[in-house]
Amino acid sequence: MPNLTAPLDEARENLRVIRQTMERSTQYSTLSGISGVLVGLAGIGGVAATWGVWMFCYGIAICAVGLFSVRPVTFLGFAFVIAGAITLLIPAAPYHLIMMAITFGGFHILYGILMARRHGW
Repeated sequence: MPNLTAPLDEARENLRVIRQTMERSTQYSTLSGISGVLVGLAGIGGVAATWGVWMFCYGIAICAVGLFSVRPVTFLGFAFVIAGAITLLIPAAPYHLIMMAITFGGFHILYGILMARRHGW
């Protein structure tokens, strides 16, 4: 005789997993909202801080995306957060553009190479 409660048990388990995922995403989406406030404050404070805050906020957004993706996406986000913090500590504006090139160009290229090697491209 077939087990008639198996579909119900599976549905309950699926709902439990969805509930856990939604709770996690709510926790981390607050960080993404704060990043918008930080960008606004950077605009008020002047253009010099905008580069570092931009990288920092982008990193926070990537970390939030990493909750629903593969683990290396989160590491890419952390790299952007750290680079943004370092850029905020650098006083000279020309170096901010170099940091932008390193992070948005270099980090993405490096990440692409690592993922391609990992998945056999």
